[in-house]
Amino acid sequence: MTQAPERRAARLAAAGLAASLAMAVLAAPAAAEDVAIVLDASNSMWGQIDGVSKIEIAREVMADIVDDFGPDARLGLVAYGHRRQGDCGDIETVIPVGGADRATFLETFDSLTPRGKTPLTDAVRHAAEMLSWQDTPATVVLLSDGIETCNADPCAVAAELERAGVAFTAHVIGFDLAGEEERAQLSCIAENTGGQFFAAANAEELAAALGQTARAVAEPSPPPKPEAPPKPEPEPEPEPAVAIDAPAQAIAGATLTVSWDPTLNPRDLVTIVPADADEDEVGVHVRTDRGSPAELTAPGMPGPHEVRYVLDDGRTVQGRAAILLVDGEVTLEVPETVPAGARFEAAWEGTVNDRDFITIVPAEAPDDEIGNHQRAGRSSPAELTAPGTPGLYELRYVLDQGRRPLARALVEVTEPSPTLGIEGQAQAGGTVVVQVGGVVNPRDFVTLVEPDQPEDEIGGHVRAREGGRIELAAPDVPGLYEVRYVLDQGRRMLASAPVEVVAVSAALEGPGQVVAGSRFPVAWEGPNRRNDRIVLVPADAPDGAEPLAEADPEAPVDPVRLDAPAEPGTYELRYVLGTTGEVIARDELEVVRLEASLKSVERAPAGGTIQVAWTGPGNERDRVTLAEVGASDTTWASAARVSDGNPVTLEVPDRPGTYELRYLDFANRTILVRQSLVVE
Repeated sequence: MTQAPERRAARLAAAGLAASLAMAVLAAPAAAEDVAIVLDASNSMWGQIDGVSKIEIAREVMADIVDDFGPDARLGLVAYGHRRQGDCGDIETVIPVGGADRATFLETFDSLTPRGKTPLTDAVRHAAEMLSWQDTPATVVLLSDGIETCNADPCAVAAELERAGVAFTAHVIGFDLAGEEERAQLSCIAENTGGQFFAAANAEELAAALGQTARAVAEPSPPPKPEAPPKPEPEPEPEPAVAIDAPAQAIAGATLTVSWDPTLNPRDLVTIVPADADEDEVGVHVRTDRGSPAELTAPGMPGPHEVRYVLDDGRTVQGRAAILLVDGEVTLEVPETVPAGARFEAAWEGTVNDRDFITIVPAEAPDDEIGNHQRAGRSSPAELTAPGTPGLYELRYVLDQGRRPLARALVEVTEPSPTLGIEGQAQAGGTVVVQVGGVVNPRDFVTLVEPDQPEDEIGGHVRAREGGRIELAAPDVPGLYEVRYVLDQGRRMLASAPVEVVAVSAALEGPGQVVAGSRFPVAWEGPNRRNDRIVLVPADAPDGAEPLAEADPEAPVDPVRLDAPAEPGTYELRYVLGTTGEVIARDELEVVRLEASLKSVERAPAGGTIQVAWTGPGNERDRVTLAEVGASDTTWASAARVSDGNPVTLEVPDRPGTYELRYLDFANRTILVRQSLVVE
């Protein structure tokens, strides 16, 4: 199968790199010179150059280099970042120097898997020590794609070896470097040891660059320089341009006050750096426009340091003052045991900096790890939350500067035992009542879920309260559910209790038969929840049909009253749940029309009387009434009970106008017939 252009370019790049490295190493002055290959196996080596990972290109390179070495070559292999994440001490001599066969070398090299950080400085020093560089000239080939990530200076180590007169040469290959800072840091390793630096942004440039440099590397090494004559005694240094006033000793990581005089430029810097730092190095600093004196935060590592006045233009030192940084004395006080996820008090003495951390982490966690924490600026004691998983942990006081622990105290995180008690049976859409005991943290969850849900699932819930009666909303669907106590820290379930949610029920009792248009009572029993309704609909209407009449059972009336339709027929009373629209109770209702009639004059003089003949139910309390048109059915100008006789006598109002004669079915508050009367 034909390879893609990117893959072919990467293979060419690998071949070019192999040729250049072979020429660089074989150009060394001794045929059996010790050579250490130092491989960057940090996580970033999974990055790609034209579609091929950088670790894969490195493997191709090594295959060709081993092919070009003779049988007497003394090779060794050092790797870093290949075993653990976040560990600056992950450096290993994978193959000691001395005659590994080709198959073993390549098999070992190919087994390395990028994972962790980039401790360049310690890796270079490690390779040098492995090669016994004090006695034997040696060559290191360093393959890396990034800069130091472990707070060290690889350039300083390379310069240290050079100043010590060590016969130590490092050739450095940079893969897909991000910027000038990465290039400068890697190239200075080669420059400080007399080696070559190779860099490329992609596979094609890598092949071209290595091809161009291979010839320069392959040139014979020049003979050693004759021993230089003794250097003359240095002349006394001139008086500094700026006087620095700083304490002779301070606590590492603390804030200290420094002053200077004069200020040469408001953009200059006053900084504190290690005593052997390069002249242009700038650490924690303030600009001089802040005014003297000013506060500086000391680095977190103890040892000899200098406070320096550095020009912004050119980064030259114009004044310095020696300062010795020492560790502060911090003590911690913490309970021996703490329940998982619980809040607890941690006390300390000897705060170095308000920005420092009081944190709890696993006992084996790296020094720079920060878990649940409080800043040291909080008053002691402070409240922390224990991790959610039982085990052995450390409370640490960690400097903000450099993330270095100053004090540690062991604490065992134990398994807590909260309890859950379910009160009674829960109705669908109702309430599940839970009694909670042994609350670990008020931020924990008491939640209701289906039994097969993962333990970190949070459904309908409330936060935990010690000894409290907690109410949870029950699901609308009946079935078997589970109430759980779940830690806020880590979302781990500590207790559970089953709960059955049953279907909700209700009952309705209407009068059975009512007169059309009358108002009638309905007795009921039910959950009486928000938005529940009692409705009247035709008997054959589907559930959810628009009601002809309805009442709210939440109203403080029992029974409730509804208005009967004007049309006789068979109807149905229904109790409808407001949450789901489900009908949970029904009662049949027959609506009938009662016959009635009135007979009287059509016109009558004001202030007189009239006789009215009637037919109708004739109940004792029924009435024949005379009322203004539009007046309420239960109000009138004059009235007579039908029990008074037939016809009945009514008084005519004094005010002329149009009125109505009515037959009132008193029991049902219903007008059965109406007839017009004009009062003159």
